[in-house]
Amino acid sequence: MSNLIKKILPFWGKGTEKKSFRSLPEHDSLESRFQSIISFFQFRNGVKNFPSDILTIINDYDFGSRKSTIEGLAEIIRVIPKKFNLIMKLHDLSILEIRSYVTESSPLLVILGNENGMIQDMFAIEGYSGLSYHLVDIQTNEKMKLSESKLIELFSLKNLSQKIKILSAEPTSRFLSPIKKEKKADKFFSAIRQIFFLMKLERKDIWIITIYGIGIGILSLVIPISTSSLVNVVTFGVMLQPVYVLTFIVVCFMGFAGLMQVVQTYVIEILQRRIFVRIAIEFSEKFPQINNDTFSTKHRPELANRFFDTVTIQKSINSLLVDGLSVVLTAIIGFTLIATYHPLFLVFDVFVLFIGAYLIIYRRGVKAAYNYLDVSLEKYRVGAWIEEISRHESLFHSNIGRNFAYEKMENLMKDYLWTRERFFHNYIRQVVGLVSVQTIASGVLLGIGGYLVIERQLTIGQLVAAEIVISKVLSDMAKFGKHLEGFYSLVASVDKVTSVLDAASDETPNNLYFGQESKNVLEVHGLSYENALGKKLLEDIHFSILMNRKIALKITDVQAKDALFDILIGLIRPDSGEVLVGGQNVLNTDYFLHHNNIILLRRNELVEGDLTENIRLGDSQISHLDIIRAIDILGGSEILKSLPDGLKTSVATFGAPLNQMERSLIQLVRFVVHKPKLAIIDGLLDEIPEFMVNRFFEYANGKDSHGTVLLYSKLPTVLSKVDSVIILEDTSAKKIMEKQGKKRNV
Repeated sequence: MSNLIKKILPFWGKGTEKKSFRSLPEHDSLESRFQSIISFFQFRNGVKNFPSDILTIINDYDFGSRKSTIEGLAEIIRVIPKKFNLIMKLHDLSILEIRSYVTESSPLLVILGNENGMIQDMFAIEGYSGLSYHLVDIQTNEKMKLSESKLIELFSLKNLSQKIKILSAEPTSRFLSPIKKEKKADKFFSAIRQIFFLMKLERKDIWIITIYGIGIGILSLVIPISTSSLVNVVTFGVMLQPVYVLTFIVVCFMGFAGLMQVVQTYVIEILQRRIFVRIAIEFSEKFPQINNDTFSTKHRPELANRFFDTVTIQKSINSLLVDGLSVVLTAIIGFTLIATYHPLFLVFDVFVLFIGAYLIIYRRGVKAAYNYLDVSLEKYRVGAWIEEISRHESLFHSNIGRNFAYEKMENLMKDYLWTRERFFHNYIRQVVGLVSVQTIASGVLLGIGGYLVIERQLTIGQLVAAEIVISKVLSDMAKFGKHLEGFYSLVASVDKVTSVLDAASDETPNNLYFGQESKNVLEVHGLSYENALGKKLLEDIHFSILMNRKIALKITDVQAKDALFDILIGLIRPDSGEVLVGGQNVLNTDYFLHHNNIILLRRNELVEGDLTENIRLGDSQISHLDIIRAIDILGGSEILKSLPDGLKTSVATFGAPLNQMERSLIQLVRFVVHKPKLAIIDGLLDEIPEFMVNRFFEYANGKDSHGTVLLYSKLPTVLSKVDSVIILEDTSAKKIMEKQGKKRNV
């Protein structure tokens, strides 16, 4: 347990009569170690939670049934750290592999266990320098420096190349601000909040970029100041030595400014990469969690395409942080410099900033930004319609279909051009305004400067310097128009990305899944579900599935069947009822997110890639030999031989160019190699030849298969091979018909 929690609650559970309080966990318990890990990584990653919040969240979980083992810790860190805005992962790495990457702000935790897997100690590695490792005992917060030999002795290693358990942690607040947008009128300011939140996440790099920008801006003043000095030297003397000195100073300072600009560009490149990774990871995690009702009115690929606005975000940030920041800093430094020459220049600065920055950029900019949001919306509507045309190839192959596609595209283009014209109306006014400010301000400055020189209140050198500085500032302001459009693109892109990340998602309950072995693999009690159109698909459904049984579902309403299967795999949530796995209602646990042993095999669930990827599904422990054996078990060896590249044959989304039988076979192979506790097979057995169906049931009833099968089929030849049939004639009729013998036809 962290020292902070110990100080706050030193007597918690000791000598108190309030039974509502829990006793403190033992020092070496899994709960105590986990509290230490959370407290340590939250501090290092800048994630702030009150100690009471830590205890409240951890108290929602039952640690009593878990031992203080590395395996138990691995199960806990799958879900609980997300409540603390952290993502933790266990890795098998060596000290040599990690020592170049650890820093005080990005430490890695070494988990030391005994031969039984029990956790013995935990040390954080914070750095490596001078042949010494910087370590922290996270339970005592003791810091130490150890040589390689001492480290090997402490960790009981053979050498530094030996693999050990390493725990990493990173913040989950990658992109989204906790403030959600709701109203359309707030789109612009919601996007601005998201941009500032992203800047807060990347504040270290942005601060470095800003510091270098300030340095470059200050060094850029070397030319006008040197010019002013040179004019004074030439005016009052003819010595060449000051000219040489000034030239040398200018070369050195400008060279240093160029070096800082190179470093600034490198930091921005790293920032762009990190933004891309942040959004990509959040998209990949968000889509499986989005509530299924969200997709009832929106097309998934159209939402996924909004990820490509990440590229616009990267380019806009690059432009704004390099050129935009340079314009702002140059203006601030330049106006400050000339204000030191005379008070009249200070009045001139205020006038230019009020007209240029407030009236033209801000006031007009808000309207232009809202217009650009509409432009972005119409752009995606055009893209979505192009997707529709490509998706329904037979519909648009005829003359009628082509005419329909053209007419709708024409209407969409009219909408796009109308919104673009509205945006450009405000945008061009900004450009004209900034150019006008440049023209007027240049003349005013020359007039003021000339008057002050005549009145002996300003030297000629100062006038020349002021003209050079202000000409640069005003020229940059006039060119700022292109950066304004980049800013509007940034706002629109952030809005589009957050519209996906803000989509309603299925909340994962705090309760961990601790199901026990039971004779029933699955039990359903009182299950009811109504779809988005108000149609009652399921009503008070009850049934149970025994272990290692082959069950068929007979149901007349296909929509009800799809809804039931979706509920059983956690894709949608029912309106009422329970789904019990191992005797525990999994609807109130994290089962579907972290412990799901139910696999749904449904028509055309293939992704772009080769057959090996589609069968393995990321499980590297499944070998090529395992896949070949599984295909042979199902009688598909000849089909595999007929493929040009065998298991390396590439397929597109949904399995093309394979035929329907081959696609169904590939999915049934998943059942053989992954060995789920429950496989739900939705019509695939109707798509393969009868001899493959026989081979499937031979395997499913054999000793090598320890799984249970719930299937849907319309073929009597398939139904005759199952152990029992669950008949759901309508949403209110529930009946289970058990077969008297395996040879009896249903």
